[in-house]
Parts: sequence; structure tokens; C-alpha cells
Amino acid sequence: MLGERRAARELDLTAGPSTRRAVRRPRRAGAAGVLVAALAALAALAACGGDGAAATGTPAPDAPAEDPSGLRLSGLVRSPTPQIRLDPVTDIDGAPFSFQAEPGALQLLYFGYLSCPDVCPTTFADLRVALAGLDDEAAAVDVAMITVDPERDNAENLRSYLDHFVEGGRGIRIDDPTLLRSVADTFGATYAVETVDGVVEVSHSAFVYVLDDAGRLLVQWPFGTPAEDMTRDLQALSAPDGARAAETPAAAGDAQETQ
Repeated sequence: MLGERRAARELDLTAGPSTRRAVRRPRRAGAAGVLVAALAALAALAACGGDGAAATGTPAPDAPAEDPSGLRLSGLVRSPTPQIRLDPVTDIDGAPFSFQAEPGALQLLYFGYLSCPDVCPTTFADLRVALAGLDDEAAAVDVAMITVDPERDNAENLRSYLDHFVEGGRGIRIDDPTLLRSVADTFGATYAVETVDGVVEVSHSAFVYVLDDAGRLLVQWPFGTPAEDMTRDLQALSAPDGARAAETPAAAGDAQETQ
């Protein structure tokens, strides 16, 4: 695992302005603060620094969450289950991308950017380990990344980045700033890209969102969720008797009001 993270941090596929350090690495919440940590995580920002800033974000809760179907999951579960309703976009390979998994599969969606030296590559290194733990079940899990920095992240570099971690991962560049913001808001994801004194500063939330084939947001993993916990969640959600459908689905916009 340590080797995966070291390899992730050594990956550098982009050139251009550096990014500044913004926030320090948070500490894992204690048992008494699980509820507070879970609520705070929904609004937390993870900032990445091109100068080698420490990885940031909100660690996974110390206790698993329970989804409306009764499954015990390691990530954060919203209730009622958000229903993602977005028009398809086009991925970097020119194919339509829908915000839902293929029939019988699961979709893992992440918002990040290529010149992030810590949070994003560490997250993808953990995802690679989590998928490896699924064995043959990994074929039914799709991974996609939406860049929050489309001006600097071109399609070629995004394809190389994803293939380094998850071969066949879907890369999404949304050049329309209004549309990109709308998509992020639907999930409750946050980001900011600013240039200050010639230096690009990027901050972004660091969740991996898990959707089913009906576009329901089943669970989201904060930065720092162990790979083995993600594997267990995916196994539970992929099981034939794993009740992935919540009884009272809601639009994602409605769910955000409860964050």
C-alpha cells in the first residue's frame, strides 16, 4: 500500500504553473466526533499543492454508515438516497457519458485535476487497490474522473493519468464553466481555481461518489477511506442480494439541503 502511494506521488503528467499549499492534513475523527466529522465532510475542501503540500481532505468516519436498505457501509450515506438527474456529457474519447452505471454495474465518480500532487493520485492509488480486491467483480465497476481544471488538463494527459491507475477509466472535460459548476453542485462537490500573482491555486472536495445503474448516489467515500473498506462496500453493493435501491429516493438537489 505504501508503495502504491509513493508511486502515485511520483506521477507527473502535466507542466505549467504550480499550485500553492492551502490546508494542512486533518486528523482522523475520534469515536465521539463521528457524527460531526460526517457532517463536516460534506462541505470540506481538499487543496492540492504543486510544491509538495500534504494531502488534505476529510478522513473516513471511524464507524460505518448504514444505508436505507440496512447495509453497513464504510462511506457516507445520504438519506433519502439522492437521485442524480443530469443530461449526458461527452468523455475525452468522444463517447457519451451518463451519470449512472451500466446495467448491473456500479460507477465511481471523482472530481479532481491532474497537477494535484497528493490527494488525487493517492485517491486513485487506493481505488486501484480496492478494485484489485474485487477480483472478477471489478469488471462490473466503472471509474470516471471529471477534471475541475479543464483549461490545463487536456484529453491526452487525462487519458494517460487514468490508464496509469485504472485502465479504461473514463475522463471528462467540461469546458463550459457554468455546466461544470452545475454538475459539481448536483453532487455537492466543491472546487475553486484561481490565479494569484501568477500562481494557480486549486482547491476541491475529495469524495468518490458511487452510483448504481439507476443514477442513485448510494455512498460517497471521503479522502482517506482505506482501500479495503472501499472493497467491502463494493462487494456489499454488488452482491445479488445487496439491496442497492433506497426505498425513498430523492433528487440530489433536495439531499444537499440536509448536508
